[in-house]
Formats: sequence, structure tokens, C-alpha cells
Amino acid sequence: NDLYAERNGIFTWAMKGLQEYVDTGENFPTAQKSQELKALNMERYCPEQTFCNMYLKPKTGTYASSIAIRAAYSNYCHSHSIRRTKKLDILKYIENTLGYEKCKQRLPDEDGEIHNINCFENVELLEPDDEPEEAK
Repeated sequence: NDLYAERNGIFTWAMKGLQEYVDTGENFPTAQKSQELKALNMERYCPEQTFCNMYLKPKTGTYASSIAIRAAYSNYCHSHSIRRTKKLDILKYIENTLGYEKCKQRLPDEDGEIHNINCFENVELLEPDDEPEEAK
């Protein structure tokens, strides 16, 4: 058996891993490649979460319109070659998973005219230029 022949090396490798685990205070070190694969899979299988992490931030007293969020999410999916499915709508994700409340507010549109707009309270939609450095 090939593994039996390598038993000393396997045991040494396992003991080094255990020592590293003990040395780090019972917190496994995170490998960069693992983080990259996690981000890739998260973007592929839950683009809503990745989008929200990058472009929504809690901010008391602000409102993000549903129309602007949908447009930004559509652009995000298009620019990242993500095929959207109808399984989970971005607005439902924001409301049900993140817990932001939907409301209607009288807000200006792109032309500055005031309208009743469906939006989310206490959340700010970041523009791509405003995205945090770690998201770039």
C-alpha cells in the first residue's frame, strides 16, 4: 500500500499541522488561495451577497432606491459575466437576508423631480467609484 510506505511522512506532516494549530491559538490560518476560491464561488453561487458586501453599507438616515439598487445589481452582473436567475431577487435578498426595511419616500429622481419611491431605509448604495479599497 502506497500510503503505508509514506506513513512516517504523513505522521510528521500531521504533527506539524497540529503544532501550527496550537501555536495560532486554535485559529486555523487562512490560505490566500482558499480565500480566492471562496470569493469566486460566492460570486458565482450567491452574487447577491457579493454585490451587497461591495455596494451597500449601513448608514443611518439614508435611503437607497429600489430602482437604483436593481440597476446597479444588473450592471454588476453584466460586468462580472454573472447569469442572473429568478431564484432570488436582489430586493428580496436585501429585505429578507440583510433585514433592511422597505419603505416609500419622497425622493428626487435623476432629474431632481420629487417622487414617491420604493426604497430601503438606513442603507447607502455605493457607486463603483466609491467602493472600498478592499473590494477593488
